[in-house]
Amino acid sequence: MNPRMLAHGLWICLAVAACPAFADDPTTAPTDKKAATEKADQTKKAVDSDAKKKQVKKAPVKKDLTLKTQMTAALKQLAPILKGKKIMAAAVPHYANSDQHWPAAPAVLDQLLNQLVENKYEVPARVEHLILGEDATPPKELIDDLQSQFPFDLLVTADYQRSDTEIGVSLRVFDAKTQKLVKRQVISLGNDVENLGYAENRKVWEYCHKMKGYMVGNGECWTLAASALVESDAQHPYSYQYGRPIAMDDLLVPGDLFQLEGVSIQGPDGFPIGMGHHTAIVHKVLGGGVIELIHQNGPPLGRYVCLLQVNIYTQQGGTIAPYRPIPVETEPATEN
Repeated sequence: MNPRMLAHGLWICLAVAACPAFADDPTTAPTDKKAATEKADQTKKAVDSDAKKKQVKKAPVKKDLTLKTQMTAALKQLAPILKGKKIMAAAVPHYANSDQHWPAAPAVLDQLLNQLVENKYEVPARVEHLILGEDATPPKELIDDLQSQFPFDLLVTADYQRSDTEIGVSLRVFDAKTQKLVKRQVISLGNDVENLGYAENRKVWEYCHKMKGYMVGNGECWTLAASALVESDAQHPYSYQYGRPIAMDDLLVPGDLFQLEGVSIQGPDGFPIGMGHHTAIVHKVLGGGVIELIHQNGPPLGRYVCLLQVNIYTQQGGTIAPYRPIPVETEPATEN
């Protein structure tokens, strides 16, 4: 064979062996395919990850409905009216010709005063028990009497808003000279009783809630209520009184306690339930007269702590006496 042709053929063989595209080595041939597959997998994972991120719903931000926060926001809205004025602050525990009492009135007034002072407003005095008329306006004689003692430009009153399911505070601004309403700002505090400072209600509710399905003490209805008050560092019961008496047409909140005597009341299935001598705690206020009670020694679980929905608007006979738990340092309730 011609040496020149032999050398030429050898060069071709070497070239073929060195080229991955034509090589017969199975470990070398699919290199580009393998890299492409890995890249495709990585791309798919990235796309799936982005899709999952889009599907994940952000947890809703819980609105701060505490009295301090909402009072700050309300006074910010009223700032253009209050600026540069002398302000008389007053709490309205109830209206004229009404027996309804608002236990949180002093706490709300304290918060109102603190906020006014922090914002550098001039507050010559405060009125702790201002009784407004049926039209929610202050009596002219009272304004004139206050003016003679502590001259002021505006009267800011705080009273509660009635609702089956929500706690609220209404701030009203009156002109001292004309006694006319200048502005009204409503503060919504949701349905959490602790937003208004009812700490004992919250503790009573939490104790009863965690005892669901268990028998407390001897299983009697009174025992659950008494244990809840003791464990909550609230005023202990006096006979069948469980704190401060309130009215049934007041704003009922979770943690309030009921003493029912000789009552027939409609249950969840529409049939009447007899409660001759029974104690129960408000677990939830559902509106329209429907209250979810938590109790024991009653339906549906007998001596075990359970929930029962009743409609207080369907009460037949007897009495329902509602109570609000109070701190231990408060003077104990006494029987009349």
